[in-house]
Amino acid sequence: MIRAILLIMLVISNAFWAFQRVRRPVAAPRRSTHPPTLAELQQREDKLGAELARLEPPTPPGASPRAEPPNEIYRAAQALRRQWREEMAAARGKRKNEILADRLTEAFASGDTIQVRAALVTLCFAPRDFPNTGFHAEIAKHLMSEVLRERHVALRALTQMRPFEEDLAAAVELSRDPYPGVRGMAGRLLLVHAGESCEGEIAAEIVRLLGDSNGDVRQTVLDSSWQWHDIRRLSPELERVLLAQSGPQRRIVFRHILGPLDPKSEAVVDVLTKALSELGTESQRAPEALLRGVPARLQPKVARAALKMIEARRHVSRGLLLLLDKYGGEPEIEALQRLCRAGHFTRGDRGAVEKIVARMQRRATRAR
Repeated sequence: MIRAILLIMLVISNAFWAFQRVRRPVAAPRRSTHPPTLAELQQREDKLGAELARLEPPTPPGASPRAEPPNEIYRAAQALRRQWREEMAAARGKRKNEILADRLTEAFASGDTIQVRAALVTLCFAPRDFPNTGFHAEIAKHLMSEVLRERHVALRALTQMRPFEEDLAAAVELSRDPYPGVRGMAGRLLLVHAGESCEGEIAAEIVRLLGDSNGDVRQTVLDSSWQWHDIRRLSPELERVLLAQSGPQRRIVFRHILGPLDPKSEAVVDVLTKALSELGTESQRAPEALLRGVPARLQPKVARAALKMIEARRHVSRGLLLLLDKYGGEPEIEALQRLCRAGHFTRGDRGAVEKIVARMQRRATRAR
């Protein structure tokens, strides 16, 4: 008797979670609209501090050494930023931004190396509602600094604000900097300037950086999630380079780059539909990416690929069902009904499939 009760409870639980998998919508990746907490800011700044500490300024052949302040300067700047954060934490509402603006203005006006470094790094992590564009001119002064870390941090700060046309030439020049950290951050700033269309000169520069001999440069440019998320169109050459990525880099392309493209080219759709049958994160990301930007002429191809995977698996993937719900037509409706009659699905999944089929039928009726 107890075993029978447990079995019934297990079936009910499986049916419930199968329904949840289907009915939850797939949300497009978005940037958080909530300002970071002080703890999050500290964590981000510590990460940047580790990056800056690793930057060793070797002198390129034939070049004169560039002055680089010792790590003590960075540590002193970090202590000053901690004071600013504590002062902001004690304030409320708009007063926080006013305090930060006053401290940054004082720091840049002082000309002191420690205060300027503190201000530059702070602007890399300013709250989202902070009017950081008012400090653009001060940041831009350090783009061509002889100090490696100042160039790096200035570039990073500029990636956190809207693009200024006058910075584009500097970004292109710095993408050829002798130091990998600067080249990678310049690539991120180029992506900011790309806007929704990464084509032309900017695309050519990104292609060159993705072929850089230094792996950190390639990784920094490729893993620029916020910057890639705004891009809807790619040049053919950049698209080819991105689709040729492998290993962890391929997973980054699937996670950050292919989804927002709109409209998607046939080559992108082919790669995503092929990934539906793969193991790993690519097969999980592909359905989400295919829910957006697929041209009407390619939608039947996506529906056929999703149906093929459902026929090959007894377990129903929520993403595959959503693709059929969006792009499927009469052939897919008939195929799903046939699979239901043949007992292809588990009891819990069958109910979810029948709901999807009913929606597809209503849509097909309206389209007639």
